[in-house]
Amino acid sequence: YQFSLGNTVDLGPCLNYCPDYPAGSATGTLSDLMTYAQALADPEAPLFESPETQKLMYSGTFYYGDSDVPICAHGLWTDDHSMRTYGHDGATTSGQAKMEYDPETGIGVVVMVNEPNGNWYLNYTARLALGALSPDKYGTAGETIEPKGWYLNARDNFKGMLKFMPYLTAFKPADFAFESLGNGLVQVRAKDDVKMGEEVAELYGWVTDVDGNERIQMSSVEYIRDRLYIPKLLLFTVYVLSAIISVFLLLVRQKQKKHHRLPTYAGERAVSAGRLFKVISFAGFLIMVMFLFTGNGGIAVGTSAVFGLLQMLCMAVFAVTAVICVLSFLKEKHFRYLFGIAGNVLCICTILYYELYVFWGI
Repeated sequence: YQFSLGNTVDLGPCLNYCPDYPAGSATGTLSDLMTYAQALADPEAPLFESPETQKLMYSGTFYYGDSDVPICAHGLWTDDHSMRTYGHDGATTSGQAKMEYDPETGIGVVVMVNEPNGNWYLNYTARLALGALSPDKYGTAGETIEPKGWYLNARDNFKGMLKFMPYLTAFKPADFAFESLGNGLVQVRAKDDVKMGEEVAELYGWVTDVDGNERIQMSSVEYIRDRLYIPKLLLFTVYVLSAIISVFLLLVRQKQKKHHRLPTYAGERAVSAGRLFKVISFAGFLIMVMFLFTGNGGIAVGTSAVFGLLQMLCMAVFAVTAVICVLSFLKEKHFRYLFGIAGNVLCICTILYYELYVFWGI
């Protein structure tokens, strides 16, 4: 079932392939997970030889900024409601689970849903059961930080053929108020909640690296600011548009040839070849992403090798076409060659930057 604020939609039978254990594919029941959570919260520490080991497990190992508020503790994520909880969540292609509990009171929440993506019940049941974080729990909010620009999910692909993916899911935190609590700890609320005085906040970390770049720390992920996000996205956009325009121009050329009106000029065949390979390059990219990418499973090495070699061939054609366009422009001084030079060079730059040709290590 798919839930959206209480509205239930029956999706019918859904067949999904789960990758190998233990990468998010340990299976069990809600009762199993509840029993496990109860054992972890039990002060007698039934899962450990020594109760001291369980106490050590709740000491922080990574913190928000330079504060003493932990992000995680020996593999358990922390979350702040009206009390601090410890736990973990996870998902496969067919379901999600979330476990969090307060070891001091023994109160906790376990949720399971049978869908692969975000779910209202999964995300808000703990808040309903354990109460929301009070904005003044860690002190009075100081200056308001105004994050600028776009942020990329650090838990994504930054090498190889899938390097383009974080640029399509970039995050712009303009709708959120970041109120500093000191030492890199910030409380974050939607700006509308701030105006209405809502007593709901979440803890994030705000870190400025030595190079001046900013990072937003969340419980299990960081978002890193990319100052050149717009130019990089424009580069990819030009690559897509050049393929679409090339389809149109090739169709026009075919119609002109049919009616014996095909214009002749220096390098005409090379220009047409460049257009054809722009279409081939983008078509190969679409096929790879839409039909052969298997989510967490990535792309099979043999499959990626085929498309990687294809992109190398396309780059070679683009390079030859660009050189021919340069020589033809020097001879005829016609603007059509400038478009040919720019289009082919930008396509080469896109393939190189987004590493569409890199098939090893996928």
